[in-house]
Amino acid sequence: MSAMGRGARSRSLSHHGVLSPAPTHVLVRRGTWANASGASAVAIDNKIEQAMDLVKSHLMFAVREEVEVLKDKIAELMDRINQLELENSILKAHATQETLEQLVAGKAVMDVPPAAAPEQQNGIATP
Repeated sequence: MSAMGRGARSRSLSHHGVLSPAPTHVLVRRGTWANASGASAVAIDNKIEQAMDLVKSHLMFAVREEVEVLKDKIAELMDRINQLELENSILKAHATQETLEQLVAGKAVMDVPPAAAPEQQNGIATP
């Protein structure tokens, strides 16, 4: 801003920092001249843009933080899955054939609705 533009602007501000309605002209963006109300609109636009940038920054920070938390949780769950799969394979390798058959039969029972499950487990169909 030129010295003349800054001087005109400072004289047009009230003691509260609000532009007065006087038809003072100031230098604004891209070297164009505008009256005080135009400068006020530009100042408001700038404040809105700054506020929107601040909100965007905060949202991006919160999203990045949440992504990191979720990545950690996924890593923990993947470790747990790997541990359970290892345990499962060891148990299956050392289980008897009868135990493995019971596991297969147990899965079939689990697929049956709960009301019919006791009948299936006994192998006896009751009326």
